[in-house]
Amino acid sequence: MEQFKRYRLPMLFCVILVLLALIAGIAINLVSGIGSAAEHISMGQRYLNDLNYSEAILEFTNAIEMNPSSREARQGLSTAYMATGNYSFAADVLEDVQDPYQPDEEISASLANIYYQAKNYGKAIQIVSQLIDLTDDDQYYEQRENLMREWHSGARTWAAGTDQELSISNGNVTSRGHNTLGQLGTSNGLGDSEYEQTEFASAQFPGTPHSVYCAGRTSYVLDGSGNLWAAGENRWGQMGDSYATTLPESGWIQLTTTGDVLDAAGAPGRMLVLRADCSLWEAGYGSSQTMSRVSSFDSVMKIDSYGQTLYVLTTDGSLYASRSNGYSYYGDAGWMLIADEVTDFQASDAGVIWLTSGNSIGSNFGMSAPEGWTPQEDGTVLPDLEVVSVASDGGDTLLLCSDGSLYIYSAGGVTSAGNIGKVTDMYYADSMLCATLEDGSTLGLQNGQLQPIAG
Repeated sequence: MEQFKRYRLPMLFCVILVLLALIAGIAINLVSGIGSAAEHISMGQRYLNDLNYSEAILEFTNAIEMNPSSREARQGLSTAYMATGNYSFAADVLEDVQDPYQPDEEISASLANIYYQAKNYGKAIQIVSQLIDLTDDDQYYEQRENLMREWHSGARTWAAGTDQELSISNGNVTSRGHNTLGQLGTSNGLGDSEYEQTEFASAQFPGTPHSVYCAGRTSYVLDGSGNLWAAGENRWGQMGDSYATTLPESGWIQLTTTGDVLDAAGAPGRMLVLRADCSLWEAGYGSSQTMSRVSSFDSVMKIDSYGQTLYVLTTDGSLYASRSNGYSYYGDAGWMLIADEVTDFQASDAGVIWLTSGNSIGSNFGMSAPEGWTPQEDGTVLPDLEVVSVASDGGDTLLLCSDGSLYIYSAGGVTSAGNIGKVTDMYYADSMLCATLEDGSTLGLQNGQLQPIAG
């Protein structure tokens, strides 16, 4: 027993020495690891400055492997990926460490810039809207308005209503069809139910047009200054000009003077107006004869319509459709949620198609997945393309990608639209998918091919 006590203390001392050595070794490894990560970050920044993005990606990736929580390494890697045009990887690097419930302001600002560079305006606007909720900072309100104006800068140069068509040709509005209520904008055959203007002719619009819209027998023009005009039916006060009439009237009425209208949509008897500050306004059946703000939605980033159905996409990614029965609208209580986490959408007579924040495509008319696309559990399909905007007529689908390329998805598969020029807007009008180009010309999808249309 005494012998055991004599050796007990030295044994404990040796054990303690071993434990201290292990702890010291771990500490040294941690310190050297962090130091190595810092060295990789330093090299990565040097390669970034030299525009050597492939080596920068390698260095920042090594730094993240050693220190996954390094904000500097992730920002550097994201910047390198973005410089190579790999926007999805650039965003993933930052989103992996972003808390969706308590987002980091710096990371959110970087993500908004990535999606802006990728021309994914819907996602960028949603992130900036989160920054507004987080900080209430004026700079983010201004940034969101600038994003909204750029996103909606594309022109809609073709529109069709109940029995009239509008077009913008050579900087002028032209129209054709019936003019029973003045929907052509002129006095030609005004009020004559037998009269039909079969060829496009000047609609005598007094301003410089940017986009045209039709809703029932009411025609709308958004001018180049951001103000809205209307002609034709005003039975329910849908022009928002404080009166209603069943009588035919010729000429155009200016509805706004604020210069902040970005988009318009409507159904027979009802008009929606989207402003640059993301507010939504309406007039007509179910509301009033003066333009009033839609109280259901705090902030909206896109609107569209077809027939008697109106669609609204909010800045939190919720897509709504109006409930209607003939001309009976239910006002604020009449909005039905269609989908969430939506960044873009487009309406047609088939229904509505949308793009999600996860880059998958959904619709309420059903879509099959071509080879290379992946069906998702929520019923959407994930394409093998980096899509930023979609449009469909229920049969054919236009897919605009972040690099500006345009693809057509039809029963025959996915094909490139070719080198047609920069696409600024895609929409459905007059039973046809349309794409407006940067030069103001419009292409219509006919027999599987995009062909020029003129009015």
